[in-house]
Amino acid sequence: MNPAWSYALTLLGVIGLLMAGHKQHTGWLIGLFAQIPWATYGVVTGQHGFIFSAAIYGYAYAKNFWAWRQQDHQSMTELREAAEMWEKVRPHIEDIVNAAQVDVNTTRAELAALTRTQGDLQHIISTHQREETMP
Repeated sequence: MNPAWSYALTLLGVIGLLMAGHKQHTGWLIGLFAQIPWATYGVVTGQHGFIFSAAIYGYAYAKNFWAWRQQDHQSMTELREAAEMWEKVRPHIEDIVNAAQVDVNTTRAELAALTRTQGDLQHIISTHQREETMP
C-alpha cells in the first residue's frame, strides 16, 4: 500500500486534535471518524496494531466528544438560569439602589450581641470538652 495513506491519515488526526485544542468539539468527531480508515489500513497491510490503536483512539475521541457535549449542555443550562434570575431581579434594582441606609449603630449592637453569644457558647463547649477528657 502507498505510504501516502499513513501520512494523510496522520494529518487528518492532527487536524482533529488541533480543532479540539481550539475548543471546537467537531475536532473530536474528525478524529473519531479517522479511525475507520486507520483500522482499514491495519487490515489491508496486515498490521493488526493499527486495528487495536484505532479502537483505543476511537474510544478516547468518542469519550471526549461526549464529555464536551455534556459540558456545552451544562453551560447553556447555567446561562439560561442566569438569564431567568436576571429577569426576576431586574425590576427590583432601582428599589435596591434607592433603599434607605441601614442604621449602623443598630447593626453594630446586633453584631456585638451575636459575638457575645458565640463567645459564651464557645466557652460552654470548651468547658464541657475538658470535663469529658478528665478521668
